[in-house]
Amino acid sequence: MHTLRLKIILLLLALIGQTTLHSQHYNFINYSTESGLAQSQVFSITQDKNGYLWLGTFAGLTRYDGRKFQNYSIKNGLIDNQIFSLHPDRKTGLWIGSMGGINYFNGERFAAFPFKPEMAENQVNAIGQEPGGRLWLATDGAGVCSFDGKDFEYYTVANGLADNYVRAVCIDSQGLVWFGTKKGTCFFDGKHFRITFN
Repeated sequence: MHTLRLKIILLLLALIGQTTLHSQHYNFINYSTESGLAQSQVFSITQDKNGYLWLGTFAGLTRYDGRKFQNYSIKNGLIDNQIFSLHPDRKTGLWIGSMGGINYFNGERFAAFPFKPEMAENQVNAIGQEPGGRLWLATDGAGVCSFDGKDFEYYTVANGLADNYVRAVCIDSQGLVWFGTKKGTCFFDGKHFRITFN
C-alpha cells in the first residue's frame, strides 16, 4: 500500500514537472537593421487594416508585411524621421506622430501637418481619435492639440490641462478624452478640462 502511494506521488510529480517545463518555452525572432528595420530604437508599433505592421523608429517609419521591411523617411514626405506614435484610422490610412507635427499616409503618399513654428521641437507622444474623426495629440511639453483634418487647436495648463507633458490619450465610451500627464490624469468633456488625479 505504501509503495503504491509512493508510485502515484512520483507519477504525479513527473507529470507536473513536464507540464511546467513545456509551458515556459517561448520562441522569439529578433529583427534589426540587418533585417531591414530603419533603426533599432522602436518607439511605437501598430497594425493597420491590411495586416501590415508599422514601426516608428528614431530614423523613420518602417512597414513590415511578414516577409520584408519597407522604410520611409523625410525623403518620402515625413515631417521628421523621429516617429514616436502611430494610430491607424478607421479606413486604411495611418496617422504618424513625430517631432513637430503629424503625417497621414493614405496607402500611397504622405500628407504633412506641421505644428505652429514655436512647437516645431515638440514630439507627439500619443494619438487618440474620436468617433467623428477628430484627433487628439499628446505632446512632450506643449500640452495637447486637437486636429480636425485641417486645423490644430492647442491646449495647455492655461486652459486647465493637468500638465504640459502629456504621455497618453484615450477616448472613452462616453466621449470623454482622457490624458495621462506627468502630474496625473485629466479629461476633456468637450468644453472644459477636469483634473481627476495628481
